[in-house]
Amino acid sequence: MKANRREFIATAAGALATLGTTRLSARQTSRLTIVFEGLAVLSVNKPTGSPTGLPKTTERLDVVFLQHKEHDSPVLIELGTYQELDMTGRALKISVNGEDVMGTVLGDNAKEAARVVLDDSAPDTCDDKWDGLRNVPHFERLLNQRVDMLPAVFSDAPKDIASRLTFRRGSLRGLLATGAYKSVKWRFPGGPADYVQRFTDHVIWTTTIDATSAVAVQAMTFDGKAIGTPLNAPRNASGDVRLIVGSARNSPVSDPKILDHFAHYYHVLDYSGPKPVPHQDEACSTVRTKDLQDLETEINAWSARLRRSQKQEDCGDAEIRGETGICMNAVAYTTVK
Repeated sequence: MKANRREFIATAAGALATLGTTRLSARQTSRLTIVFEGLAVLSVNKPTGSPTGLPKTTERLDVVFLQHKEHDSPVLIELGTYQELDMTGRALKISVNGEDVMGTVLGDNAKEAARVVLDDSAPDTCDDKWDGLRNVPHFERLLNQRVDMLPAVFSDAPKDIASRLTFRRGSLRGLLATGAYKSVKWRFPGGPADYVQRFTDHVIWTTTIDATSAVAVQAMTFDGKAIGTPLNAPRNASGDVRLIVGSARNSPVSDPKILDHFAHYYHVLDYSGPKPVPHQDEACSTVRTKDLQDLETEINAWSARLRRSQKQEDCGDAEIRGETGICMNAVAYTTVK
């Protein structure tokens, strides 16, 4: 039976649509990851009046590195060729084929901005499950109330902020703690007596990117102006782009069993009450798996790369010499979009 002209056009259009869908589904993708280590608060957008606890998604995530004389300035390291980018007083934008994959800049239509997925799974009980962001201290849990960042932190000229990275896409989860600290539990004297668990000093942000397009990493001013020339981030054998941003501690600790720099976080919080900091508690044995052994070796190598001077001391227990130490992040909230 012959098809008339209208039927032919409809059939052709359907075929083209199917072909386009097939090509789209066949498009190869890879991953862009950024690991964070050092003196930073994880600021999660959470509307006022929201239920207690970490939301499953957020419209905006900021990783805010604080200035401190006992911490080096934040630096971004590309893990393939170990290119470095100074992040002092800077924000960051990453583009793939011209697209802002971090979602740093809020578009004209805010509803089009994807949300950041937050892994809110429960903390582990001395096993090797580290993905959950509950393995990061939460000020809401620690202080038994909602705790927000000071609005000035998000200004174009924030005081005492070394770097601020903004995300509106991707996902955030925890990573294995450094070295022997994976077996250490922490408590907060002056805080809830039952808030005793292991915490990690590494979190990782991940998004999916096109497998072949060039990746441009651009330092920005806090008000969105480009600084210098972009860093072209090469891909590894799997096609992934892997970055780390960190601020290494450069001084010995006054008490090796107390994370004293945690107190500095309270400077950027809208909060004036008691200020508990982590103390080492009991240890727990862990089951070591081959995959996590490999990951531990890799994480320790990242941390060592951030510490450029052999004279730099670890942040943790004097009995664990040779460890790179732990300077854990913490989670606070904001209503800033």
